[in-house]
Amino acid sequence: MWEYEELTQHLWSLPVEEQFYLIWPPLYASALPRRRAEALVVGVLVRRGFAADGSLRFRLDTRGLGILLGCAVSLSIEGADRPRLAALLGRPGLRRALAALLAASLAWVSWLATRGRIGEVTVDRYVIPPLDLGFALLVAMLWRGPPDGLARALSWRPLAALGTISYGLYLYHMAARLLIWRVLTPGMEGWPRLAKYPLRLALYLGLTAATAAASYALVERPFLRLKERLR
Repeated sequence: MWEYEELTQHLWSLPVEEQFYLIWPPLYASALPRRRAEALVVGVLVRRGFAADGSLRFRLDTRGLGILLGCAVSLSIEGADRPRLAALLGRPGLRRALAALLAASLAWVSWLATRGRIGEVTVDRYVIPPLDLGFALLVAMLWRGPPDGLARALSWRPLAALGTISYGLYLYHMAARLLIWRVLTPGMEGWPRLAKYPLRLALYLGLTAATAAASYALVERPFLRLKERLR
């Protein structure tokens, strides 16, 4: 019997996002001074330190650190009273150095994880927080800084197209993987690895992209048009 929960096990982040959408607007409008968003980040970090391992995944106060860090960085550079911070974030050299550091960190952590030298709980507690902060700062630098080679590379049309359908890629990739490996190509198990894996990977990536593109056209785009009409 299939373990059907594989189809949805990656969707734990959706309730965290929904909690944010419900809680952040009234918090921002009524009770959160704009220059105190950093306090929320500290609060989440403290809460994570006392959270049970199993609860790290499903709650805004433990797993919403990346969202709140993005808000804190955005609010910190929003006002005109922090021109030095805005100028610092606009330095292309610093931006390239941070991008290189993040890429190297991801490669190193991935290498450790694939060899069993670092566990999921350790990654959640000690690796994700600095990576979240680094990516939030990198996004702010790309937003505020002058265009350079990194910005132009990330604006490459195929990458932009993938970004447009990225939500669908996230939603449907597990279903595509199970469909390709367990339904459409189970007879490939006896094939040589160098033959079956590239073919399966190509089918998997193609099916995921096609499904995400169809979802964007048929589901997401109508809701985006509705949003514009309701403004």
